[in-house]
Amino acid sequence: MKYFNVKQTVFSLLLSATFVATVPAKENQLELSESWGLVLSGLLIWTPKFIGSDKYEVKGEASIDGHFRLSEYSTLFVNNSGVGLNFQRSDHWHLGIRSNVRPNQDRSNIKYWDGLSNIDEAFELGPYLSYQINERLEMSVSGLFDVSETHHGWVANLNLSHKYMIPKTSITMTSLFGIDYANKNYNNTYYGVKPLINGIPIRSSYGLGSGFNSASFGSFFSYPHSDNIALIGSISAIAIIGAANNSPIIKQDTLISVGLGVAYTF
Repeated sequence: MKYFNVKQTVFSLLLSATFVATVPAKENQLELSESWGLVLSGLLIWTPKFIGSDKYEVKGEASIDGHFRLSEYSTLFVNNSGVGLNFQRSDHWHLGIRSNVRPNQDRSNIKYWDGLSNIDEAFELGPYLSYQINERLEMSVSGLFDVSETHHGWVANLNLSHKYMIPKTSITMTSLFGIDYANKNYNNTYYGVKPLINGIPIRSSYGLGSGFNSASFGSFFSYPHSDNIALIGSISAIAIIGAANNSPIIKQDTLISVGLGVAYTF
């Protein structure tokens, strides 16, 4: 079977659907013999309408996951979150830099958010480092800094992933646990509430400092139908924690997202 590594894109879609930091790229699974690869997929995703919402929706998403090997130890990659550059330092250590596009938030049609400003897309950039503990287990840490002046802050993410082949099947399951820590600028942009609109007091304010704001767990499944086509599925749960959980914006502090689709590997 050809190179197939679409789980990063699926997790990215599911997690970004609830406006949480995406998982850092994991291009260390590339084989040295592969100079390039491209995976296109389409998914249906059942997810909350926005962070903290108790209302869900089903929407279609298209995704891309590609790589181009620049040298024996460096790889350029692209996915729905952005682009990046990976450097293989050893059989276990990888480091690199990546970009990320954080989705905008349209608050105009949310009844209990009346008067709150919309949040534009955020363009972020930062480093990541991963360590392959064994063939199945990997740990990674990343940091993303706003370069678009949307939230004027930064967010750090720690992840642990585990790959497992389900016995007597050709189904591969990859599970991931992650936790996010952000500075006060980021937290106040996405979880804070300002009391004034055009100088008129309309609500109580809510401010946050730096701290942990979310923890996520997800499992990705892939079933190869042929050398090029695979059925894919994913389920993730995100818990809003810390001071963010007390924000009046949050109506539901545990968010579930489910995705199902098909991927084609070139």
